[in-house]
Amino acid sequence: MAFRRKPRGTIKIDFSAAVELTQLKQVSPVTIKDLTHYVKISNSRIKKWNSCKRAHHYAFNEKLEKKSPPSSLYKGKIIHECIEDMIYGRDWRPTLQKYIDEYNKMFEEEKEQYGNLPEDLTTILEGYERMYKDDGLTYLEANGKKAEHDFAIEIGQEPCLVCRGSGEVTAGAVCNVCKGEGCSYCNDLGQVSEGGTCSYCGGEGTRGIALVGKIDAVAQDRNGRVWLVEHKSFKKLPDEDFRWTNQQATIYAWVMPQIGFPKPDGVMWDYIRTKAPTKPELLKSGALSKRKNIDTTYETYLKTIEEHGLDPADYEDILENLKGNEHNFYRRIYLPIRENIIEPVIRDVINTAKEIYYLGELLKTRNLGKDCKICPFKQLCQVEIMGGDVEFIKKTQYRPSTYHVNVEEGEHVDEEE
Repeated sequence: MAFRRKPRGTIKIDFSAAVELTQLKQVSPVTIKDLTHYVKISNSRIKKWNSCKRAHHYAFNEKLEKKSPPSSLYKGKIIHECIEDMIYGRDWRPTLQKYIDEYNKMFEEEKEQYGNLPEDLTTILEGYERMYKDDGLTYLEANGKKAEHDFAIEIGQEPCLVCRGSGEVTAGAVCNVCKGEGCSYCNDLGQVSEGGTCSYCGGEGTRGIALVGKIDAVAQDRNGRVWLVEHKSFKKLPDEDFRWTNQQATIYAWVMPQIGFPKPDGVMWDYIRTKAPTKPELLKSGALSKRKNIDTTYETYLKTIEEHGLDPADYEDILENLKGNEHNFYRRIYLPIRENIIEPVIRDVINTAKEIYYLGELLKTRNLGKDCKICPFKQLCQVEIMGGDVEFIKKTQYRPSTYHVNVEEGEHVDEEE
């Protein structure tokens, strides 16, 4: 005997306009103040949706984030802000000091996961500044800014899911989105709490989908070529596969001409390691280790020699070997933009954005696998599966996401780095 599940209805998603949109040479940007009734879709949201629907639910429906961000993300955020200071010609040290003060107020257990953050980040940023002091780049301005260029571009208009296109809602009516199950649209009540004009579409009956994001910077080199600048921080420098599969750069290259920048010649991947160069070990003999595989730079080794009052002449051999080793900590890779990949990527982005619009509140399935070990919601997900106290974990380990606060204020933050 075959058992069949009783159908619970279907959702029809219209992707007919997607191809037409990707073929438009210009899409009128939507200013930040116009985003009140828009559904905001970022590259990070698309990545989360494609990787795990449950993680997407935690991040974008429940709007949660870890109280203590992972070390790599926290260090990356600080490095990013300090590099922005360098672009503007400002001293980056006050920015770093702000985070050092924050670090000094942490409990010892919290400090352990970040290591010697003050010394490590000072070394990393001094090395970066020294490496690119005369790089010949001129940073282009838009709206008076040389870095952190916000954008919001309309990529679709869809019927409002809450009022089903009528522009009006009735108090006490079953929520049209979740059918009484509870969702963020109805504050998990399963029904409409207040009647009248639909607050989600403003009575229009339709809602726009806005692609939002923030471009790190746009730079022009000595030869006049224009580069989309992508600052990326990692514990270990990535390989070519990372660049090939990184859809954010393609999205931003498509966006650039629409927000006032020239069409880019390519992407400048600006890689910075979050691991500081290793200091050589002081041996019992009073000399420094000359271990050949030490993960360090010429400057760090020389500085350690001077700190111990030793003679650099005794270490000429290893110092010579370390010249140029800074490229293992800082690396810039320039890659041209391939025009033929932009259209299919943007088409995928628009299609995925529509999937999220229609199904983002309904699909919460887990994608259990190897990526779970680095997921910020791993603990929450585990407790939920095991039937533990989920609310306690949310209260003690998570907080309302600053990503969503910043988006509401018009500052679009990408979670990637």
